[in-house]
Amino acid sequence: MGPVWGQIWATILAHYPHRPNNLWVIDKSRVTIFNLYLRLVGARVITLSDLEQEVELSVAQSVGLQISESNVSLRNIRQISFLNIPVGEFALSTYCRHNATGDPTLDEDVCNEIQYWINRTAKLVLGVNKFFDKMPFRQAFATELFLEEYGALSFSAVNREIDVVRFAGTTRDDAFLVERVDKTTIRRHHAALAAPLTRHLQSSRYEKILKLLDDEVQSRYSNKWYRAKRNFATSETLDRSRARQLLGIQDNDTVVIVFSHILYDSLFFYGNDLFDTYSEWLRETVTAAIRNTRVKWFIKVHPSNMWRGELKSFLDGKYEEERIIESLSSALPAHVRLIAADNSWSPLTWISLADVGVTVRGTAGIEMAAQGKTVITAGMGRYEDGGFCIAPESKRAYLEQLRNLGPQSSIPDHLARNAQLYLFGLYCLRPFRLPGMVVSKAPLTKEVVASDDLFYIPKRIDCNTELTRVDALLQFLNDKRIKQLTEPCEFVDTIGTVTWV
Repeated sequence: MGPVWGQIWATILAHYPHRPNNLWVIDKSRVTIFNLYLRLVGARVITLSDLEQEVELSVAQSVGLQISESNVSLRNIRQISFLNIPVGEFALSTYCRHNATGDPTLDEDVCNEIQYWINRTAKLVLGVNKFFDKMPFRQAFATELFLEEYGALSFSAVNREIDVVRFAGTTRDDAFLVERVDKTTIRRHHAALAAPLTRHLQSSRYEKILKLLDDEVQSRYSNKWYRAKRNFATSETLDRSRARQLLGIQDNDTVVIVFSHILYDSLFFYGNDLFDTYSEWLRETVTAAIRNTRVKWFIKVHPSNMWRGELKSFLDGKYEEERIIESLSSALPAHVRLIAADNSWSPLTWISLADVGVTVRGTAGIEMAAQGKTVITAGMGRYEDGGFCIAPESKRAYLEQLRNLGPQSSIPDHLARNAQLYLFGLYCLRPFRLPGMVVSKAPLTKEVVASDDLFYIPKRIDCNTELTRVDALLQFLNDKRIKQLTEPCEFVDTIGTVTWV
C-alpha cells in the first residue's frame, strides 16, 4: 500500500497503550516507505512472495479453477470459487480495473490475464492460511478488500474469524470511515450505515440535524477539502428554476438523471446487482430511456473520471460511457442528453433540477431522496433497505419502472426524512477524524489526485476533544461488539461515539 496508510496506522499504533508484541505487515516488498513507517512501531514484514513460496505450483489446475474454453462467459468466471472465496470475481474485477474497461471481450489474451489472477489468488489463499496457522492473529487492518491480492488476504482472515477493521477515505481529508467486517458484512458498501445506527437516528433531534447536514453538504461540494477539489474545484451551483431555464426544460417536464458509476471500478464488491456489470446496467438503462419519450433524460458521467488518469492512458480520449451510448444510437434523441464529467455545474444543481434519480447504489441516490425526489436503484449492499428509494428485485421489474416513468410528485415527507437521517449519519457521524494527526499536501505535490498526495504528520494530543477521540478509537479497536466507529455527537439524544453494537 501507499505511504499514506503507513503514516496513519503507525500513528494509531503509537497511541495504543498496550501495543501488540506480534505486529506484522503483509506487503509486496520489504523496502517500501509504507513498511518503514510501520517498523517505527515494531512491525515485522512478510511479503506476498514469501507467502506464495509456501505453496506448490499449478494450484489452479489441481483444484479445477481453469476457465473452460468451451463455455467462457462473465457469469461462469464469476462463479469460480476456491475454499469459499470468490476468486473468479476477484480476477475479473482486477482485470477490468487494470484495463479500464467494464465491458471486457473474453478473447484468448483476456482470458489468459484473468486466469493469471485466478491462479495467483488461489496460491495466496493457501499461502496466507499457512501463515495464519503459524500466527494466531487477533486483529487485522485493511483498506482494499476485493481487488488484486487483497481479496485473498481479507477473505481468508474473515473466514478464520480474525477481527478485520476496514479503513476507507472520505471527501474530508482528515476523516475516515472505520468499521468491522465479517462474513455477513464484507460485501456491504463501506459508505453504508449499520442497522443499529440507522435505528438510533430515528430518535435524534431532527431540526438540529437538518442544519448540520446542510452545512456538511455545502462543504462536500466546495473547495474546503483537497479531495473535494478533484471533482468540484470550479463547479457552479444554480437554483432549480434557473438551471431548467438554461436547459430549455419546461416547468411541467419530468427530468430523470441517470448517475453513472465508474464502469470498470469496484465490480462485484458490494451486495448483488440486478445486472452482470455496470456496463450492462448502463446499456439497458439508456435503451429504456431512448424508448420513454414522456420524460427528459440526462445521463451523467461520473466526475471522478476527470482526475483518474485513464481517459488518456487507456480510453483514447473518450469515456467508456460514450462508447456504449454510441453503440446504441448514432445520435441520441432530443429527450436524452449526456452530461460530461467536466460539466461546470455542481452535482447539487443537477439534483435540484431533477425529479427522479437512477443509479445502482451511488451516493447521489441518498442526496436526491433527501430532497424529496424519487430514486430507483439497481443494486444491493448499501441503502436499498433505507425506506426511501424504489429498489426493484429483478432486472425485469427495474426496466419496467423506467419504461413507465411519467410525471412525478415528491415522495412522502416521512421517506424524505428517512433519507435525511441516513445522509446525516453518512456525512456527519461516520467520517471519524483520526486523532493525533495533522494533514497537509505532500511535499513537492502540485495538486492532490491520489491518497498519497496527502501527508499525515503526528502531533501531540493535549486537548479534551482529541483525547475523547483517542478513547473512542481504542474502545472501538478493543470491543468487537462495536461495528462502526462514529464521531462524538453531543447534539444527538443519547448518542455517544461508540454506541453502535
